[in-house]
Amino acid sequence: MKLNEYMTQSTYDCIQFAYELLRETESQILANKLYYRNQVKKYLSVRIDQYLGPLKVKCSLKAVMKAEIQLLIERKVNTLMDEHSFLNCL
Repeated sequence: MKLNEYMTQSTYDCIQFAYELLRETESQILANKLYYRNQVKKYLSVRIDQYLGPLKVKCSLKAVMKAEIQLLIERKVNTLMDEHSFLNCL
């Protein structure tokens, strides 16, 4: 049995998007396109909103899905930002 057989398709797609976004963000960081902590957070927020925008679900469910995606990738992104010298906006 595979993981996607135990969960709904929307949940599986959401997890797949989160890991794709994590890889994309990591490549942006390694290419030095993102170098401020706030810039990374804004980039992630915009990309998540772009993913959730066209979904035909209630606003409250979109907010829950956004929070779940952010929690899923937050630790890895924080680790990446700690490994690389990131600037803080004042």
